[in-house]
Amino acid sequence: MGPAKEHDMHIPPFSIQTAAVVTPLALQVIIELAAYGAFALAMGSEIAGMASGKVLPDKLGKQVGLLGVWLLLYTLLTAGAVTLFLFYRHPDLMQPWIQNPTLGAPLAGLLVWTSGFCLAYRWTWSSLGKARGPHLALGALGVLGALATLGFSLGGKMMAMQLPHGHLGPITLADILASAARPGYWAMLAHYALLAPACAGALALPWLVLRRNRDDWGRDYYAYATRACSRWAAWCILGSVAGFGALVWLTWPVMSQSPYSQPFLLLAGAGAVLALLACLCWMLIARSAAPMRHKPAMFLALLLLWLGVAGMVCAQYHVLILG
Repeated sequence: MGPAKEHDMHIPPFSIQTAAVVTPLALQVIIELAAYGAFALAMGSEIAGMASGKVLPDKLGKQVGLLGVWLLLYTLLTAGAVTLFLFYRHPDLMQPWIQNPTLGAPLAGLLVWTSGFCLAYRWTWSSLGKARGPHLALGALGVLGALATLGFSLGGKMMAMQLPHGHLGPITLADILASAARPGYWAMLAHYALLAPACAGALALPWLVLRRNRDDWGRDYYAYATRACSRWAAWCILGSVAGFGALVWLTWPVMSQSPYSQPFLLLAGAGAVLALLACLCWMLIARSAAPMRHKPAMFLALLLLWLGVAGMVCAQYHVLILG
């Protein structure tokens, strides 16, 4: 698909003002991704506990799973609130879905599937403690649902942002699925799929600090848990930045013809660099003999991640508009 005419888009052209709006929204993106990434982290910890025969990974999975429950509930509430707001205040943006309600059915079904299995996975942690196979199956179904939800959402976003303003023509499910054939879709999906557990690891660190007095499981546990969450965040953000780099490379032939190519490169580069600086903080924590003493580094890494995600989202905003 060739470059779209920017004045026909729902959203105004890329600008510094756009970046100012996206930056606070990036925190919402981090929370939403962490809601699902937390269950992937919990599953990884449970599997590590089974493989090692140690109890500390299992405790971490249980604690991070609880974080995932709270983040998931928050995500569902805010998603519902935003949908209602757009429906009543900006019905023009909702026209494709209002005219064809079946477009939203797959996403609604995926949300119910994912939320149901993720919540069941956490709630049955104790009751299925000796039946690891069925318990992990619940988690796997939830995580796969989250990946499908992410993929469908990205396809819908790519399709919706390229519609002419005031578009009232017919839109089918095939139009959304066709987004998978556009340059950069799979790189973007890989970027977000790995960003989710990275965000979960990043938020799990202050969560461990907040829960330490309530869940006093000993110094050894918190040293292990802090290092493990830091490693999750560090390795996953490296993969996420690699996916983002692939997206930039795949879309550059189109982006280079845009008058906004320079701010695109600036924000894309700044976002990636800030995310990598956060990675350095997590690596420092993971290699420390006393990781819980590095609370300033935990919060600094989270701030750097927030700004990095804001920069990368701003760059992707223009990629979506130009197709």
